[in-house]
Amino acid sequence: VEDVWFRYDGPWVLEGVTLEVCRGEVLAVMGRNGSGKTTLMKLLNGLLKPTKGEVLIDGKSTRRMSPAEAARMVGLAFQDPSRHLFAETVWDEVSFGCRNLGLPLENAERALQLLELTSLRDKPVYKLSMGEKVRTVIASALALNPQVLILDEPTTGQDESVLRELASIIGEAKRLGKSIVVVTHDSEFALAVADRVAVLVDGKVKCIGEAESVLLNEQILEEAGLEPPLAGYSCREVQTSCCQAA
Repeated sequence: VEDVWFRYDGPWVLEGVTLEVCRGEVLAVMGRNGSGKTTLMKLLNGLLKPTKGEVLIDGKSTRRMSPAEAARMVGLAFQDPSRHLFAETVWDEVSFGCRNLGLPLENAERALQLLELTSLRDKPVYKLSMGEKVRTVIASALALNPQVLILDEPTTGQDESVLRELASIIGEAKRLGKSIVVVTHDSEFALAVADRVAVLVDGKVKCIGEAESVLLNEQILEEAGLEPPLAGYSCREVQTSCCQAA
């Protein structure tokens, strides 16, 4: 992301944002509501184009990509899976992108396996537990085999068991060489899974750095309206063990 400015019709939503997401890293993007996080995510996967500046995916500007082309490179799993699941069964949901973009259905099969959904492939989506819904939404994004996976507020309203599942999924995606961007207010979860953290304040990057150096800085957290993480968050053990197993 190179000096990106963006606005809809009124004031600037993003101002001079510059950051890089490296291959095989987890970047947490954090900030209070209205800081520009969701707009930035839509710019990253080509749903929006910068007013000024450039968003480059593997060196190619999103200005020269259709949304479908960008979606093959950057997968986006939206917040609140219950609002975004629309197909009849898990398989219909996960394979939808492949069927509509002409991608091999083997991609969807691998996504089912990765997210441990194979046994649920014929289950109606309305009968899924919340954890299963989260995994289905992420599998739908991964079925397009993107280089980058964006998770938009995946922890909101989730209990500890789902958070542990999320941490494990992120660790596995990282092991596969994916770049993962996690948008979250949850400092504890970010500390558990992220390599680096970018903090947005009023549409600008306040700071970006290693997760611990950012999330243990009380001044930065206070300015960004974020709660400090608690020590010894259990998801850290899940994510670390997943990486060690790799």
